[in-house]
Amino acid sequence: MKKNMSPSTTTEGQIAKLQEIFAAALRKAMLPRDAVQLTLELQGRVLAKELISAVHKRVQIAGGIFMINVKIDRTKSLRELISGFHHYDAVYDEDLIKSAPGGVLTEVDLYFFQFGGVGCNEVAEKYDELSMVQPDPYLLAWFNKENPSFSKEYPNILTWQDSSGEWCDIRFRHTENGPTVFINHLSSCGYSGGWWYVGVRKK
Repeated sequence: MKKNMSPSTTTEGQIAKLQEIFAAALRKAMLPRDAVQLTLELQGRVLAKELISAVHKRVQIAGGIFMINVKIDRTKSLRELISGFHHYDAVYDEDLIKSAPGGVLTEVDLYFFQFGGVGCNEVAEKYDELSMVQPDPYLLAWFNKENPSFSKEYPNILTWQDSSGEWCDIRFRHTENGPTVFINHLSSCGYSGGWWYVGVRKK
């Protein structure tokens, strides 16, 4: 079931953890002592506002993330799964299906989030910022098959590169024909802000 982030306010434990993380980063940075002292004396309040602004930006992103626990049946092929959706045969071929990364997970927490408008080369960076990785296309296809109305509100997508480095993607959304899958080799790669990306947490 869909699980949203809690709306309750920051705890003392979270504040302490933020201080710990920031302190560790400062020690690693080895900034010049005299300049740090002058910064604290002259710009301490401004620095605090900038830090809060940076944390607030990340918290806003996290606030738009939701999680769903998924159990996956891996006894079918990706081709069999997507054949259950309305699809456009002209946009994919067997080589494209075979280029999709495989997976082994049979139960996982899937996290859904949005990036805004991004290019393919930016997607990996965005995932890394969230400490997430993309699951395999089979997993996303299975999820959409089991939840056929999901893509009506949350059109969702995964990307990958084939063996030649060409970008590919699989997208699930509702059209006038109902739940629809698109799987493509991409001649150019950029996405609007309407898509929901899916990730699993890095171990």
